[in-house]
Amino acid sequence: MNHSYAVDTAMAAYVTEDSALDASVFRNWKSECTKFQPSGTTEMQCVEGDSLVKTVVFAVANNGGITPQYGVHRGYHSILTNSKNAITVGNMTSKEKVRFHHSSMGPTWDGRIKPDIMAPGATSQLAAQLNDTIEILIDYVKMYHNDNVLYFEQNFGDGNPNTNVEYTSCVPHIVELQEGKVLKCSESFKSLKEMVIGWPLDPSGTVFPTDTIEIRLKKGNGWNDFAYVYGNINFWENGRHNKIPAVWSADTAFMISKIPFNGLNSNIKADLVRLDFSFIWGIIAPTECKGDSCGYDFLSEGGSSESAPFVSGIAALMYQKFRDTTGDSLHKHSMRNSTVKALMIHTAVDMEDSPLAHFASNPDLDKAHHDGMPHYTPYGKGPDFATGWGYVDGKAALDMISDYNKNTKEFARFREIEIGHGVEKRWTTTVSPGQNHLRTTLAWDDFPGRAHKDGDGWITIKEPKLVNDLDMYLVSPSGQYFYPWRLDTLPTGFIDENGNSSYTPTGFENIHETDIHEAYNGCSVGNLVGKECFDHLNNVEVVDVDNPEPGRWQIVVLGREVREFNNADSNAQVATLVSDSALSANEHCSVVHNYAPQTDYRCTYALGKDAISYVTFDEKTYVGAGDDIQLFDENGNLLGTYVENQLAGKRLKLKSKRLTVVLHSDNDSSQGWGFDITKIKVYPKSVLKMPFEFTKNVGGNP
Repeated sequence: MNHSYAVDTAMAAYVTEDSALDASVFRNWKSECTKFQPSGTTEMQCVEGDSLVKTVVFAVANNGGITPQYGVHRGYHSILTNSKNAITVGNMTSKEKVRFHHSSMGPTWDGRIKPDIMAPGATSQLAAQLNDTIEILIDYVKMYHNDNVLYFEQNFGDGNPNTNVEYTSCVPHIVELQEGKVLKCSESFKSLKEMVIGWPLDPSGTVFPTDTIEIRLKKGNGWNDFAYVYGNINFWENGRHNKIPAVWSADTAFMISKIPFNGLNSNIKADLVRLDFSFIWGIIAPTECKGDSCGYDFLSEGGSSESAPFVSGIAALMYQKFRDTTGDSLHKHSMRNSTVKALMIHTAVDMEDSPLAHFASNPDLDKAHHDGMPHYTPYGKGPDFATGWGYVDGKAALDMISDYNKNTKEFARFREIEIGHGVEKRWTTTVSPGQNHLRTTLAWDDFPGRAHKDGDGWITIKEPKLVNDLDMYLVSPSGQYFYPWRLDTLPTGFIDENGNSSYTPTGFENIHETDIHEAYNGCSVGNLVGKECFDHLNNVEVVDVDNPEPGRWQIVVLGREVREFNNADSNAQVATLVSDSALSANEHCSVVHNYAPQTDYRCTYALGKDAISYVTFDEKTYVGAGDDIQLFDENGNLLGTYVENQLAGKRLKLKSKRLTVVLHSDNDSSQGWGFDITKIKVYPKSVLKMPFEFTKNVGGNP
């Protein structure tokens, strides 16, 4: 599902439509209300739709610059779609691979990282410094009827050029080059998005759609290495504006461009022609079809509405490869929204700040500092509020959908897993010698948060929206712990254009450069798995390890807070785990220590078929007063009930394929350490007979 519209332009808040969307995704589109549509009020009208699993993609909006496209919110906190589960896409340039200047930025008001990823919605943007000069040199401009009847000419080499232009963003002047005299148009500081120059036309004449313009020009200082410049041909007819997109052939040597006027809908009586030379290269997009005529148009600005379909297209290819690899219909076997999101974030390419990104300054920083100087948006290694987790890499995401085991129905490097409240599960992955990086990613489709409604205050908007909180960390072969990225939130206080405090939203927040910190992933607290080591705002966690130690690593996922369930047994959160290297199930399940009151914890361990198993509990196993631990076999038969430390260090002999351990915690303040299993040994019954039979054969006469 691709969406390129703003959900809440007034407050940029998490509203009912965001909540309804999150509910559908959380339930994997298998609820009575599988489709949603906004009504005329703040409530949602549910409409029954298909239950095919879908990935949701949203454009972030184009409010990140000084002039917002919708409402007043701009700069930071300008994300106009706040769904937790959707893949929110920002706009970047395909050439420089930097954030496009007006792409909306996070965080959300509750501090979540948005956008999730970036994708091309524009081609390029020039980043000029204060003293840079950008130049265009024009030899002549000619306009023809039917490509051969000249009716307008500006020939700057004929000794009598018309430099008294009607409209310009620069001061034009004639310069003498080796090729002769030319018109030079230059700007010492790029305060606009384009360079423009125009001349009056005889209003008694007619400009036809069959006419053409011919221009000979070259680029001077300040441009990139493209052999063309995007722009427009503009005509004014009694104040009415007509625009024709243009791609000028332009390099460091003079080149000639001939462009037809077939972008005009009709004949016009124009009194002014203006040529635009844009500092921005947008994107080519389909135009609205008129009858049997369909074509393409050059969107000079580009936008996140062009970025989102880029990601949606990659998602469609991912589903196609999943179907082709598994051989199953997507109606029967598919990827959750969280899986597509996790794979894209896992393979995204990190974006770091550079001078190429300094096309336009940050409106929040400019107003907060209020010193007349431009303040550009900083972003460094790891996630940030300008570019999220980086730009999408479609090939890398598709390459992850490989190495499929048709027997287990599992992919080697990603799994859809289930994590219950207070439960810890482990997987292993192997790092090869010489491997320079290890990344693991965890994402889950969260239960909807509380939606902001008309009449609610800003406290509702800024309260955390995360409901189910999962955490992930890695343990190296030598026992070192590695933690997920975290990002400090930004100030949310409003200021006016002069930097003074404001009680109402103005689109500016009191954010200074010192308030913006790079992401971090270390943890120095004494408790190795303390809350301070993890992210508690986002439903995505990523652990990156540079130059990882070779050997077998543990990937640990724990259910810090899981109160809403979306698995088949209604006792866990479904999540997606992705790793650079192949995952192996550890079959390890334990309880977060110490466990929480008024909660049931359940772990199931695979033993063996036709086997005798010996299961050893951790010596620290202990439950508080009023709590107990019950053991069940594969058929749900109760094997025993234990209290206090009765299972501590205990070794049990079992004849079952599975062992289920359930801890019941009552509602008092007496909680214990919980339980863990330290060793499972399985002996097939056929193997157990061998020593007896062997002894018998050795000791008797055959």
